[in-house]
Amino acid sequence: MLKKKSYTELEIRRVAEDMMGLCAVCGNSGYLVLLASELREAHLFSFWDSLIVASAMVSGCNVLANEDMQDGRVISGLLIKNIFVEHK
Repeated sequence: MLKKKSYTELEIRRVAEDMMGLCAVCGNSGYLVLLASELREAHLFSFWDSLIVASAMVSGCNVLANEDMQDGRVISGLLIKNIFVEHK
């Protein structure tokens, strides 16, 4: 959000607060770290991207909004959508 949309930190916090009001927040656990490691190995993600995908999967998400991963990619039923690309 800093690079793509030039949001200030305050604006980013407001967006995060809005999103947290709509979504479940998932904390780290040992299981999540191990799942992230498996995803990183299988899909060649960075560790942090793997942790994001693992968190979405464990939380039961169907769609993961992310600007850095391959738009339209599906991993174990989880659809990755680039939030900065207009979809028709």
